[in-house]
Amino acid sequence: MNNKRTFELGTIAGTKIMKGIPSFKSKNENLQETEKLKILRYSNIKNFITTGNTDDVDFSNLDLSRRYKDCEVHKGDIAVPLIARSDKGSVLYIEKEPLQKCIYHETMLVVRISNENINNRYIALVLDNLCQEWFKIPTTGTLPFRITVSHLAKAIIPLPNKEVQDEIANNYTKAIQQIEEVENKIQRLLGEEADV
Repeated sequence: MNNKRTFELGTIAGTKIMKGIPSFKSKNENLQETEKLKILRYSNIKNFITTGNTDDVDFSNLDLSRRYKDCEVHKGDIAVPLIARSDKGSVLYIEKEPLQKCIYHETMLVVRISNENINNRYIALVLDNLCQEWFKIPTTGTLPFRITVSHLAKAIIPLPNKEVQDEIANNYTKAIQQIEEVENKIQRLLGEEADV
């Protein structure tokens, strides 16, 4: 039995939705390197997810105050770009903790769910599909649809039982790994062909 229900994302217990912070320099230019934070933009997060590396991210002279603690990057976070994108995989699931403290840039929205009955990767997959739908919404001007905290809070999420969520998330992860293996094999074969 599926036990599927739907909920607005913002009403799911343990859910917090927030916007990243702007890049700006502190008036205190004498901050030590350990007091500075790395600010991750969308491209940095994609690189971090694939390589685990944040070396290409510039430090911002921001004081490590409690004000930014909620915007720190953590394992299990779901990072959503502010501008809806048409490409699959634009909503990013953070699989591991960064080695250094990093915070999300203001061009990112963050969904953090602390609920044992929710698979965060599953929620990221649902939000990824919603973002593709939002991209298709006609807008005035040249920019695609802009996603807000309010949009995410009101997003209708189908919530089957935890076992079904886990199965969907695991099957998706396996499929992506298989695609990556095939792409790597093709790249190796192309490299071998070039050597001939």
